[in-house]
Amino acid sequence: MPRIVRPIVLIVVLALAAGACRRQPPATEVVPSLAGSADLELLPAPEPPPPRPAERPRPARPEIAITTLSQELPEYPAAALEDRVTCTARLLYHIQTDGSADLIRLEWDAAPPEQHVAAFEASIDRTVETWKFVPAIRLIPRQASDGGQTYESKVIPKAGRALIRFRVEEGKPVVE
Repeated sequence: MPRIVRPIVLIVVLALAAGACRRQPPATEVVPSLAGSADLELLPAPEPPPPRPAERPRPARPEIAITTLSQELPEYPAAALEDRVTCTARLLYHIQTDGSADLIRLEWDAAPPEQHVAAFEASIDRTVETWKFVPAIRLIPRQASDGGQTYESKVIPKAGRALIRFRVEEGKPVVE
């Protein structure tokens, strides 16, 4: 066999062997009869043990959701209105621990014409700087002096995403 085939064959054989080890026991077991005859009878499989009670309950991990206080849409640039520009931007922004937002990355799904790119980007950048959020909080478990458990809350930064569409409908700018 070529040198490359041997390791592949070995991996396949080991995978099959591992799968065979994980097979579930049959629903019934065959055991010899106690009467001494050569007949076999089927007995039901033993019941699985009941689940063990948890040693101590674990608190549910909180979802870190982005709560918006203020998130205005950017203005459609007036210079692009005459050309009836339609474009779509994907934003990745960073929510600071004080709730303010910083634009990290702006990508165009459908880019505006080259002469209007700077106007749309400036409008988006100005708007993201005005966004306000409730900062995310992570609960950190701590061992209490009485043996119990307490939680410390820590404000953490978080990333957010947005999709903004610019278009002109019936001569009026629409941003969504």
